[in-house]
Amino acid sequence: MKKILIVEDEFDVRVNLQDLLESESYEVIAAKDGKEGYVKAIEELPDLIISDIKMPYVDGFELYKKLQANAGTNQIPFIFLTAKVEMSDFREGMSLGADDYLIKPFKINDVLKAIEVRLKKRENFVEELEQLRESLLRKVPHELRTPLVGIIGFSELIVDDLENLSKNEIREMIVKIKKSGKRLQRRIEKFLAYAELISSETKQQTLPDMQNPKTEIDPRIIAYKLKPTIEDFDRKSDVDIKIAKGNVKISERYYDMILKELLENALKFSPRGSIINIAGEKNGNFYITKVKDNGCGIEDTSIKEIQALKQFADEKYLKEGVGMGLALVQKILKIDGGYLKLESKLNESTLVEFGIPLVNG
Repeated sequence: MKKILIVEDEFDVRVNLQDLLESESYEVIAAKDGKEGYVKAIEELPDLIISDIKMPYVDGFELYKKLQANAGTNQIPFIFLTAKVEMSDFREGMSLGADDYLIKPFKINDVLKAIEVRLKKRENFVEELEQLRESLLRKVPHELRTPLVGIIGFSELIVDDLENLSKNEIREMIVKIKKSGKRLQRRIEKFLAYAELISSETKQQTLPDMQNPKTEIDPRIIAYKLKPTIEDFDRKSDVDIKIAKGNVKISERYYDMILKELLENALKFSPRGSIINIAGEKNGNFYITKVKDNGCGIEDTSIKEIQALKQFADEKYLKEGVGMGLALVQKILKIDGGYLKLESKLNESTLVEFGIPLVNG
C-alpha cells in the first residue's frame, strides 16, 4: 500500500482529501502545517507528498527546500496544492523542482491521475537505480579487471626483467600498458556518465550539457574526432565517413560520445579489411546518423535485450562490455528526444541508426 503525506492547514480540505485517498486504498498521513509535515516526512518516509503552499510557520516552498536538503527525503515526489492561481507561485514551485502543481478547487480525477503518474515515475526510477546498483556490483569488477590485468602484468614484466629487456621490448610493453589504460579510462567514463544521467533524472535536475543543447555537425571535425579511435584499432583504411552538415539539439559532448561508442563497437566486431560506413543527413525534423559494419552481427533475441545495463547474452559481447555503452547511448537519446534503431543479420552485418531533432526542425 502506497503511503501519501498531506500537508494542508485548511481542516476541511485536509480531511476531504484524506478520505478520498483512503477510499482509493492509499495509506494517508496528514499534517496541519509545514513544520509538522517536515517531521512526519522524516519519520514516515512517504511515497509521495501533497502540500499546500500558503501555511503558517513553514510554507510549502520552505518545506520542499528542507526536504530536498535531506538525503533521506530528496527523492520523494512532491505535488504543490494551492488556492491561488498566481504565475509567480507556479514559476517558483516549478523552478524549485516540484513534480506537479494542483489548483484548488481541484477535480478528484485530476488529483488521482497526478498521484498515479508521479508514483509510477518514481517506481520506474527506483527500478532503474536498482538495475544500476546490481549491474555495478556484478559487472564493474570484471569490466575494470580486464584492462588492469594488462597494466599490472606488463608493468611487472618490466620491473622484474628490466636488465634483460631491449628498448624495443620495453617500448612495446609500454604501448600495451597505455592501450590498457585508455581502455580502463573509457569504461570508467561510461559508468560515470550513465550514473550521472540516472541521478539527474531521479532528482529532476537538468545537467549543464542538457540545457538548450546545440551542436553544429561538420564533416571535417567529425573525421578529426574519430581518427584516434580508428587508429587505436589500426583500421585507417576501413572507415568511410560521409557526414552532411547540420545543427542538432544535443550537446557536442554527448553527440561525440554516441558516435564514438557506435564506431568502437563496429570496429570490435568486424574483421580488419572490411568497410565500416558512417553516414549522416537531414531527414524531416531529424538528423539521421547511420553506422554500418560487415561483421558478426547480433541475434534478434540479443537486440531485444538492449536496454539499461543489460549486457548481450553472447559471452563475447559480455566480455567486451558493449551493453553498458549502448545503455548509455539509449539514455542520452531518450533525454534529448532522439531514437535508436538496430538492424542486424547474423554473421553478416549490423546497422545502427540514431536520430536527433534538428535545431530548426
